[in-house]
Amino acid sequence: KERPNYASSDCAAILLKSNKEAKYANSILNEKKDSYMINECSAKNKFVVIELCNDILIDAIVIGNFELFSSTTKLFKVSLANKFNYHNNKWTTLSYFQAVNSRDIQVFKVDNPVMYARYVRIDFISNYGFESFCPLSLLRIHGITMMEEYKADEYPDLTLNSNNDEDSMKENIKDFREKSVNEDNKQQINFHLDYLRLKYNHEKDEIDKDQPVQENIYKTIMRRLTILENNSTASIIYLQEQNKMLDHYF
Repeated sequence: KERPNYASSDCAAILLKSNKEAKYANSILNEKKDSYMINECSAKNKFVVIELCNDILIDAIVIGNFELFSSTTKLFKVSLANKFNYHNNKWTTLSYFQAVNSRDIQVFKVDNPVMYARYVRIDFISNYGFESFCPLSLLRIHGITMMEEYKADEYPDLTLNSNNDEDSMKENIKDFREKSVNEDNKQQINFHLDYLRLKYNHEKDEIDKDQPVQENIYKTIMRRLTILENNSTASIIYLQEQNKMLDHYF
């Protein structure tokens, strides 16, 4: 419970839609034990649509039904969307979850988060028991925001170490330059410098091939700025070496 609940009315989450048989659906956005959403178990299409208070990468969903003499949720489906349209909305399935027949709080971990999303749809597919009503007393949705993921730096391989790259390139150029000091090697020097520059840029471009399905926007910005900065550094080093060679030979 210490983690932020992005499906709470305390952080301005909103219940946008539910099946017509559902009553007091807004109750699932708060954790008052004397309030709950109540649904007819016989309803064919039981669901709720919630606008979270932030775009998050969902990693856990918590539900609970504390009401006696009622049926409890068995199988439910969670879907996500970045935009919501009341009449026709495209949803991406996050996962199906199966609860146990219990009146305790149940936590469902998400093994494969699909995308950052603000809109969540939960379809209640089946239930335990044969009571007339299927209440839901509690709903929590946990996850991490883009900024939190960026700060945690969960994908360090996407970030380039510009200092190491620059030092390595300078060392390679210096070593080769020391071995080539006469006029006959001038063409070979130029060729090797071009090779180093192209290889340096190619290694930066290779990063784009292994990105996750939906990359964190903050990491995208920082990665592109780093690549731009490193490419500029490579160009400066290349021009400096060219000037040194011209001064040496002319």
